Amino acid sequence: GRSATGSYPARASVPAVPAAAARPADRSADPAVPCRLSAASYSAAARSVLRKVLPYLWNTDRGYPPPVKQQKDGSANRGNCDFCSVIALEIEDTGTHITTCVGIAFEVRRNDSEIKKFSYFSHSGKMPEPEVLLEYIMKEIAYEKDLTGKNILVTAGPTQEPVDPVRYLTNHSTGKMGYAVARVCSLRGAHVTLVTGQTSLPRPLFVDTVEITTAREMFEAVTERFADQDIVIKAAAVADYRPKQVSTEKVKKSDDSLVLELERTDDILRYLGEHKKEKQFLCGFSMETENMLGNSRAKLAKKNLDMIVANNLKVPGAGFAGDTNVVTLITKDEETELPLLSKEETAVQILNKIIAYCSLRDQ
Repeated sequence: GRSATGSYPARASVPAVPAAAARPADRSADPAVPCRLSAASYSAAARSVLRKVLPYLWNTDRGYPPPVKQQKDGSANRGNCDFCSVIALEIEDTGTHITTCVGIAFEVRRNDSEIKKFSYFSHSGKMPEPEVLLEYIMKEIAYEKDLTGKNILVTAGPTQEPVDPVRYLTNHSTGKMGYAVARVCSLRGAHVTLVTGQTSLPRPLFVDTVEITTAREMFEAVTERFADQDIVIKAAAVADYRPKQVSTEKVKKSDDSLVLELERTDDILRYLGEHKKEKQFLCGFSMETENMLGNSRAKLAKKNLDMIVANNLKVPGAGFAGDTNVVTLITKDEETELPLLSKEETAVQILNKIIAYCSLRDQ
């Protein structure tokens, strides 16, 4: 937002789209980096963002744009915003800069020379968070839309199997990997359904989110949507067992040991593997602590999967709660080891592999 003096913040304080996303380059050199667009495509995408974002932010019942107030010097002043947030898009190849200010301030620059600036005053009383605006921008420019027209279902997070009204059995999954996959699928143009267990993560924009608690609820949510999907990516950590009997009252402690009888939950991956159609792609995840490749290959064959994403919980940088992962992508014919990457970069590589596999299969 503006400083106390009303001036705009220095460019260094403005969160910008990463230069890698703005600068045209050879994508094949580093497929983990978001897709590059040409300067012309980037500029067109930025204009598209402004057309979509600004009306979204302004109260359309009041009309758009807001009324102009003429100043004594004849200039148009649309009001000042004391609580605005600035997001900048920098197009390095043309020297053009476009800045949006929560639909309130709009500024166009070329080679640091101001061309046009408007300020809007919002009467709605509630501003979207900067992260929301940035996500709208990233939706337009971050990746090539190579999944347009595809329906993709992603599962994420843990399940919770109740013992009594107070306690449940669960695992350490945070949902971060599955949410990263769902987000990247959406940014690449797919229609995404995210079936998620209970997590503390914000629900991703541009994704149809279905919240569940138990393994049975996830089984039902996934299987009833399965027939309409082109790709299913099962990243959730689903419980293998649940209590056979669930107490309606809190189980009280005693001096004796407690034996809890468990029963198997529904095997979602096996069901999907048995019922998938010829052109559907099924990807599972395998978290191991030993014999990762052997166990994962056995799961790939047993569940009739097209690909499995395997990782070892004991490897530094892999696992549940962190923002990184170290995985191996396994298909019937090959194994691709990925280095330590962020979970979003890992998601990009997973989708690159799926796209390549499907393209080869469909030839």
